Amino acid sequence: MARWRAGQRPHWTSYIAGVLALLRERGIGPSGVDMLIHSSVPPGGGLSSSAALELAVATALDASQGLGLDATERARLAHH
Repeated sequence: MARWRAGQRPHWTSYIAGVLALLRERGIGPSGVDMLIHSSVPPGGGLSSSAALELAVATALDASQGLGLDATERARLAHH
């Protein structure tokens, strides 16, 4: 993600980069993180897979980095 730039590529990783960017804007973004993404959200299943991914990333970062985000803050990050 260090080489990722907004608008650079329309790819699912943009959702992850967006969460990281919002955290950095708040001054609480992690300096580095390794993540493995695995999903069982079915395409076209009526679920917002992008919001699910963003919320999962925010929750994982909060838990692993001790960011102190409550559920509402994590949801706002995924909704931004």
